[in-house]
Amino acid sequence: MDAQELRDKPVVALDSAERVGRVSDVLFWTDPLRLAGLRVATQAGDYVLPFDGVASFGHDAVTVESDQAVRRRASMASIDDLPGLIQLAGLKVVDESGTYQGIVRTLDVDATKGDVTALEVESGGILGLGGERTNIPIDLVRSVGPEVVTVRAMA
Repeated sequence: MDAQELRDKPVVALDSAERVGRVSDVLFWTDPLRLAGLRVATQAGDYVLPFDGVASFGHDAVTVESDQAVRRRASMASIDDLPGLIQLAGLKVVDESGTYQGIVRTLDVDATKGDVTALEVESGGILGLGGERTNIPIDLVRSVGPEVVTVRAMA
């Protein structure tokens, strides 16, 4: 699943059949790179939904067993401080030899396990037009920093 597809999806509590909020960002652990949780915007403020609190990532909504799965940001500080898709998309990608590979556009995620399976990287083009997109498998990713993602040399 493309992590971008999660943004703006409603979050629905199964026990009350109510909309809890909407996904405003997707949060990731970076070592190893995997899904940590979702930032959920509600009328009462921003909350964090840990990955293990998700019942299902559906086509039209993210479901949780109860609205209690969505926790206040302060109580989930370790997850809340993680980089989101908003920060990761746009990072430069450089391989071991120092060759620029492009810019991260999105991350592909296995929604059942939370594993990132690939980075979609775009190179070339002007203002997002005419660029070439490449999927870099997660096993080629060496590290994720605040400005750059390093990857093993691609064959």
